[in-house]
Amino acid sequence: MARAAIKKKPLLCARRHPIQMWNTPTEILYAGQDNLVQRKTVDIFVKKFSAGLTVMENGEHWFHTAEQLEIMNSWENQVLDITSSMW
Repeated sequence: MARAAIKKKPLLCARRHPIQMWNTPTEILYAGQDNLVQRKTVDIFVKKFSAGLTVMENGEHWFHTAEQLEIMNSWENQVLDITSSMW
Protein backbone atom coordinates (compact mmCIF):
# COMPACT_ATOMS: atom_id res chain seq x y z
CA MET A 1 0.00 0.00 0.00
CA ALA A 2 1.31 3.45 -0.85
CA ARG A 3 2.57 5.54 2.04
CA ALA A 4 0.15 8.41 1.28
CA ALA A 5 -2.80 6.01 1.46
CA ILE A 6 -1.66 4.78 4.87
CA LYS A 7 -1.54 8.35 6.20
CA LYS A 8 -5.03 9.10 4.87
CA LYS A 9 -6.73 6.25 6.76
CA PRO A 10 -6.70 7.93 10.21
CA LEU A 11 -7.86 11.21 8.68
CA LEU A 12 -10.75 9.51 6.88
CA CYS A 13 -11.71 7.69 10.06
CA ALA A 14 -11.68 10.94 12.05
CA ARG A 15 -13.84 12.67 9.44
CA ARG A 16 -16.35 9.81 9.44
CA HIS A 17 -16.51 9.68 13.24
CA PRO A 18 -16.14 13.24 14.59
CA ILE A 19 -16.01 13.87 18.31
CA GLN A 20 -19.53 14.49 19.59
CA MET A 21 -18.85 14.92 23.30
CA TRP A 22 -15.73 16.01 25.24
CA ASN A 23 -16.24 16.13 29.00
CA THR A 24 -12.63 16.54 30.09
CA PRO A 25 -11.33 20.02 30.98
CA THR A 26 -8.88 20.84 28.19
CA GLU A 27 -6.25 23.51 27.64
CA ILE A 28 -4.55 23.95 24.27
CA LEU A 29 -1.23 25.62 23.52
CA TYR A 30 -1.34 26.51 19.83
CA ALA A 31 1.48 27.79 17.67
CA GLY A 32 0.49 30.75 15.53
CA GLN A 33 2.84 29.59 12.76
CA ASP A 34 1.54 26.00 12.78
CA ASN A 35 1.68 24.65 9.24
CA LEU A 36 -0.14 21.37 10.04
CA VAL A 37 -3.22 22.36 12.06
CA GLN A 38 -5.31 25.29 10.91
CA ARG A 39 -6.24 27.92 13.49
CA LYS A 40 -9.85 27.62 12.34
CA THR A 41 -9.84 23.93 13.36
CA VAL A 42 -8.55 24.77 16.83
CA ASP A 43 -11.04 27.63 17.25
CA ILE A 44 -13.95 25.36 16.34
CA PHE A 45 -12.83 22.74 18.88
CA VAL A 46 -12.29 25.37 21.60
CA LYS A 47 -15.74 26.86 21.05
CA LYS A 48 -17.58 23.55 20.73
CA PHE A 49 -16.02 21.96 23.83
CA SER A 50 -15.28 25.03 25.99
CA ALA A 51 -11.54 24.43 25.99
CA GLY A 52 -8.97 27.01 27.02
CA LEU A 53 -6.64 28.35 24.34
CA THR A 54 -3.25 30.01 24.57
CA VAL A 55 -1.53 31.05 21.34
CA MET A 56 2.20 31.52 20.90
CA GLU A 57 2.07 33.68 17.77
CA ASN A 58 5.63 33.01 16.63
CA GLY A 59 5.58 29.30 17.55
CA GLU A 60 5.70 26.41 15.12
CA HIS A 61 3.83 23.09 15.18
CA TRP A 62 6.80 21.38 16.85
CA PHE A 63 7.85 23.49 19.83
CA HIS A 64 11.63 23.07 19.67
CA THR A 65 13.54 26.34 20.05
CA ALA A 66 14.74 27.50 23.46
CA GLU A 67 12.13 30.30 23.47
CA GLN A 68 9.31 27.97 22.44
CA LEU A 69 10.25 25.36 25.03
CA GLU A 70 10.47 28.01 27.76
CA ILE A 71 6.98 29.29 26.89
CA MET A 72 5.63 25.73 26.70
CA ASN A 73 7.13 24.88 30.10
CA SER A 74 5.66 28.01 31.65
CA TRP A 75 2.26 27.25 30.08
CA GLU A 76 2.36 23.65 31.35
CA ASN A 77 3.10 24.82 34.89
CA GLN A 78 0.27 27.35 34.73
CA VAL A 79 -2.20 24.78 33.39
CA LEU A 80 -1.16 22.20 35.98
CA ASP A 81 -1.71 24.77 38.75
CA ILE A 82 -5.19 25.51 37.40
CA THR A 83 -6.21 21.90 36.94
CA SER A 84 -4.80 20.73 40.27
CA SER A 85 -6.98 23.29 42.04
CA MET A 86 -10.03 21.78 40.29
CA TRP A 87 -9.57 18.42 42.01
